[in-house]
Amino acid sequence: MMGDDESELERVNVKACEILHHIARTPSFARVIKKFSVRAYFKMHAGEVALKEALLVMTGVTSFRYEGRCPLPNAAVLDALAQSSGDLLGCHTDRPRLVQATPSADLASSVQSHAVWRCPVRSLLGLQELEIILPPSRDDLELIFHHCTALRYVTRGLFMRENSRFMELLKAHPEALQRLVAFKLFFGHTDLLTREQTAVLAKFLRGRKTLRMLDLADNDINMEEGA
Repeated sequence: MMGDDESELERVNVKACEILHHIARTPSFARVIKKFSVRAYFKMHAGEVALKEALLVMTGVTSFRYEGRCPLPNAAVLDALAQSSGDLLGCHTDRPRLVQATPSADLASSVQSHAVWRCPVRSLLGLQELEIILPPSRDDLELIFHHCTALRYVTRGLFMRENSRFMELLKAHPEALQRLVAFKLFFGHTDLLTREQTAVLAKFLRGRKTLRMLDLADNDINMEEGA
């Protein structure tokens, strides 16, 4: 990274910390925040502390997005979010698991790393929007298919050896995602769907009367098609 670029990132991080400190010091403002995004591309310890303090007073958050790996969200950050937002997130683990529980509010969640967090299912029962970039286990996806019946917008990343497992899951759960409005699949490099896998996907989506958008994308190409 060039010196000028690093200086600019430091300046942006300082500004972001100032905003987080303002949120932490102004609970009346923090309570009206509904959607919150973090872009973590430059490690700064003070930023993690400021984020934790801000999350503790943001009690109305229904959509939380954490993008990037520098740093990954630590346990203190996720504990703060769980404490303030009705167990939206549980704890940080390398191999996350979902556990059954009881209902909660409608939520939108973007999940983009192995910090995908051990979410209690009660916090996901009203989930309407889900983005999964790095692959969870099949068991985790089966729990989502079974419990998250309100899902309307789903984005899923497929990578090496993931295509066949995901298509097997679709075949095993033909009645899942009945309220689906938009479905997007990302393909890693050359891991495109085979003709047989495309047929499985088409059969699964054909019964989704509410579906309005299907987006299949690799690293260089974006295209929209009807199911």
